[in-house]
Amino acid sequence: MKKNLLIIIVISSLFFLIFVKANSNEYSNDEVLKLGEDKYLQFLWMVDGVFNNQDEFIVNERKISDDDKIFKCEYKKKSNECIAKNFETAFHALFASNIDYDIVYGDGLTFSIYRKEKDNYYFKPSNNCNIKKMNLKHTLTIKEYQEDKIIYSVSFKDDNSIQSTIREFILIKEHNKWKVHKAYYHDLCGMPYNIE
Repeated sequence: MKKNLLIIIVISSLFFLIFVKANSNEYSNDEVLKLGEDKYLQFLWMVDGVFNNQDEFIVNERKISDDDKIFKCEYKKKSNECIAKNFETAFHALFASNIDYDIVYGDGLTFSIYRKEKDNYYFKPSNNCNIKKMNLKHTLTIKEYQEDKIIYSVSFKDDNSIQSTIREFILIKEHNKWKVHKAYYHDLCGMPYNIE
């Protein structure tokens, strides 16, 4: 009798462990790293790549896929201003609810590279200076992984720098989707954007 009870307990425990593992949201390190690379490449596209057709950012030897370039900005002839396509959808799919347009595309107070007219968004990125562009090659590593938050470490060199810059890139889970909660970027004029 005791032997049968012990067998039932062991089998029940195994089924319970299998059920918990199958229904958990755990990712492997490779999956967490790929998620971070994808989101960071999308982030760099949203703040920089979409506005130029030149070099593309590389994160851990990967470039953004054409399918992930859902935000487009079409330039008018002989103008340095572009009109956005799919902007709101792409923005809300990438950024957490604590981040708004002004934090990403301006200083959050007075300066902004976009304007909204009716239902259209127009962007006019600064091209007046080329002091300190962020390097195109970035290395992203996992710093900490929790069920609803992932902290990455990102390193890159500025164009005229010997030393690497290291910043945090944080994703949080909102409505069961991973979104950018914190990121760093600086434009051609070296203006830092601590997006959080």
